[in-house]
Amino acid sequence: MPTSEPLASDGAAAALQAAERARTAAAASAAPVWLAPAQGALFAGATILLFGFGGPGSPAGGLWGNLAGAAAAVALVVLNVRETRRTGISLWPAPGRTGSHALLPLLPLAVYALGWLAAVPAGRVAGAVVSGLAGGLALAVVALLHNAAAKARHRQHG
Repeated sequence: MPTSEPLASDGAAAALQAAERARTAAAASAAPVWLAPAQGALFAGATILLFGFGGPGSPAGGLWGNLAGAAAAVALVVLNVRETRRTGISLWPAPGRTGSHALLPLLPLAVYALGWLAAVPAGRVAGAVVSGLAGGLALAVVALLHNAAAKARHRQHG
């Protein structure tokens, strides 16, 4: 006599697929064109201002660099939390993702770290500028790729 277990697991799988389609649709429709460049610009601004022009002995006197950098960092966090809550999708690799899909979200971190090598010959300000600009650009590119993939999944399932 058949049990209800296969039916329940089929229903659960269908519900999970429907939830994934809804989340993908939300991400595809909710990602404004300006989002990825804004994330990159805020990241670059926070890095450059806090680490390059903040603190004692900085070219900007420290206080204004710290205040503006902190404002950019807070704006970046608020923007990311808002978008993550609205779409339910973050750039962090989900469990079970492998290969380039799992490593792509880590690219901005690697680029940011490598940018600090400019500080060795040219000093802290140059390191902050290079790492901020390179990390911000990498973040914007990864976010654009993520948004394009979400839109493609939406078109495929929708």
